[in-house]
Amino acid sequence: MSDNTRNVLFGQGDVNGIITPLIPFNCVYDLDVGIVRFMYENGYTNNSDIMNTEFFQIFKSGNIKLISTLYSRVDENPLRLFIYDNKVADEMYVEFMSKHINDITRSSVHTGIYEIATAFKTEKSIAASIIYSNQTEYDMIKYDKRLAGIQLVSLEDLRDIEDYNLFFFKSLEDMYISMIGPRVKSDSVYIMDYRFNYNENGTDLKECPFYAQLEANRNTINVINAYDRNRLHMEESWAN
Repeated sequence: MSDNTRNVLFGQGDVNGIITPLIPFNCVYDLDVGIVRFMYENGYTNNSDIMNTEFFQIFKSGNIKLISTLYSRVDENPLRLFIYDNKVADEMYVEFMSKHINDITRSSVHTGIYEIATAFKTEKSIAASIIYSNQTEYDMIKYDKRLAGIQLVSLEDLRDIEDYNLFFFKSLEDMYISMIGPRVKSDSVYIMDYRFNYNENGTDLKECPFYAQLEANRNTINVINAYDRNRLHMEESWAN
């Protein structure tokens, strides 16, 4: 891991003096869990010709096993875990996220960053904002009583990056980092430690354009747990 990258455990973020965090919706709600749960609960996972239906035995173990499995996957698209053909998995992901986003969002679960966001509300020196990309995300945050009082910001309308000095990103390659990351300079950035954000050996964040640009823009890059690993009964490191 590079010299300006450090690990931060869940619940141990250094927030002293940091008053304006910007947190994308997909950091606080786990839409990956949502899409898999939605497909399973609505009968879309019975086609053994295109998918490994045995994967869905995971639901007998409850959410913890599902979350830990998705947390440790190497492909960003969660459907690649059980759909044989990656191209089909990618096409289905786009289709479901387009047609069923309301139901998928409602089937999602809170991440560990959600708990941090609610904790920010109790700190007088911290004014957190959650950024959303569509009406469904807005409604989900707006009517979540635990998030009441947190500022909501539209990704489309985001103008003044200088208003924020702490940034969270779920992925090194999603739309939030592609639209916000290049504008972040000399600030603190927290990347969630999903396995798909790491290189093949699990020893460092993977090389990609947005990560390189964050480094070039003199940001301090931190890696933070997406979930409390102890609750998920998981090891701390991805390294082999």
